[in-house]
Amino acid sequence: MSSVLHFTEDEKEKIGMGEHHGALNKFAGAVAAPLPPSVIDPEKLEGDTVREKWVNFLMAETGEDV
Repeated sequence: MSSVLHFTEDEKEKIGMGEHHGALNKFAGAVAAPLPPSVIDPEKLEGDTVREKWVNFLMAETGEDV
């Protein structure tokens, strides 16, 4: 999820998903292909709630109008 939302290392640390947290993160980082950059700047997502922002992000990524 942090990759999809393009979290910074600082943001990952805040939620407990930083570089030094667990073998699962290291395994996933080693076998997962890097994600392409987001179509939309996450800072410019419209919406008042996380839900609205998430839906708008998904719509932008699929090419739908936001």
